[in-house]
Amino acid sequence: MESVGVRTIDELGRIVLPKEVRQALGWGEKAEIELFIHKDIVVLERKRSVQEQEAK
Repeated sequence: MESVGVRTIDELGRIVLPKEVRQALGWGEKAEIELFIHKDIVVLERKRSVQEQEAK
């Protein structure tokens, strides 16, 4: 895993993902992101449509 920087959680609990990271992942403005927790690690994954899941 490669670090892409450090971010601060704001008073509303939000974290901003840098534009470069969103672009590299192909995450557009209204992308739905699914969160997974494993021990002390949080994983973000773009939520895929049923059609995308079936194509896998």
